[in-house]
Amino acid sequence: MSYVYRFIDGKGNIIYIGKTVNMDNRMQSHFTKGHLSKECYNSVAKIEYQKYKTESDSLVMETYYITKYSPKFNLLKNGEVILIL
Repeated sequence: MSYVYRFIDGKGNIIYIGKTVNMDNRMQSHFTKGHLSKECYNSVAKIEYQKYKTESDSLVMETYYITKYSPKFNLLKNGEVILIL
């Protein structure tokens, strides 16, 4: 099982998209020693997620959603999405 999750701000904007195989550990990591800015974490009003059968399915969907929504806190380099695996 694998997951794609979205951090959503108080206005309903998707501000970050990520993937994980262990949702509990990933959320604990984000909100204790997270790699994103404090601005991002302070802006989170809601977290949504979807389950996928395989990690490769979630990787494809993560890339699709990042490309579709261009979340403020996902990393971009030269206009291309950087995925941290």
